[in-house]
Amino acid sequence: MSKWIVKTLEPFRSLRFLTGLVIVSVFLISFSLNSLQGAEKKENPGVPYQSAIDRFADLDLDRAYEWANIVIRDFPESEEAEKAILLKAMISTIKVQTFDILSKKCGEAMQKAVIYKDKKKNRKLYVEATQRAVEGGEVLVEDAKALFEYAGRPMAVEFKKNYDSSVLFIEAYLPYKMLENGYPPARKEMETIERHQSDMSYCFVLSCFLHSSSPERDEQIAKSFEKKQIIKGNVNWAGCMAAMGDWLIHYAAICKVGWIHPALNTKIKDFEKAKAGYETARRCFENVIKLSSKGRSHNEGRVRARARIKEIDKALSEINKAGEKRKKKR
Repeated sequence: MSKWIVKTLEPFRSLRFLTGLVIVSVFLISFSLNSLQGAEKKENPGVPYQSAIDRFADLDLDRAYEWANIVIRDFPESEEAEKAILLKAMISTIKVQTFDILSKKCGEAMQKAVIYKDKKKNRKLYVEATQRAVEGGEVLVEDAKALFEYAGRPMAVEFKKNYDSSVLFIEAYLPYKMLENGYPPARKEMETIERHQSDMSYCFVLSCFLHSSSPERDEQIAKSFEKKQIIKGNVNWAGCMAAMGDWLIHYAAICKVGWIHPALNTKIKDFEKAKAGYETARRCFENVIKLSSKGRSHNEGRVRARARIKEIDKALSEINKAGEKRKKKR
């Protein structure tokens, strides 16, 4: 190569060198910042826990649940991990209640619909909501079991709402009324209804976890929670266990009676899932009896828990008999 060509290319070589140097420098700075952020997250359980709380405040239940899992995985011995286990149980209870109620609403709409096309659409919504209630129930069984270890420990929690319940109610009012009258809402309208129902379940479940095991009183507190942007208090473990137990019974009943699988389009009964739901619910109500105030001879929470245990035992007996019949047929 001639000296003239080498001299001509020299500035471009220098430019390429400088460009490469800049790129490497930017990469190293970026890597250092990410490492520092990663180190902060690894050393401080409050960072991912706050992310879980922030998503919960947005009513983004799925992402809140994911962040709670990260807290438990990375900081299993921390105080935040204990609260994250509680948060997961709250979210699971909210979701089971949300979709159990929606499935009933869609089932009623299916019966009320006059046009076949509307009945078919409502049936599809009913099937989807029921399936999600079943999926949520499976998760709740595991989350309830994880929480039993902490039942009775003093625990203070604080949650905020980054949304307005009254706005959600206004947005969902007409679609909800349409559904109640048998008219199937459009997909976007159904999402609005779901968000509104999630908010109502959010308020109701928090009222159970933070106050009492009396459904009548919880309903009044839940109404007051709809108007509040910050909800805080000490965990009432008897109320917490009663709420989980109630919705585990709903889940187990669906599995016992059967539900329509959306992909297979056929009715499915799962006695094993039903049994797991009922047995976990029984443990919840046993905890209610143990945790309820012992200062009075008569305690509403304990009386109700005993009644629910009788109901559970009857259902379990029926499942066992059905299992014996299936074995004889084989």
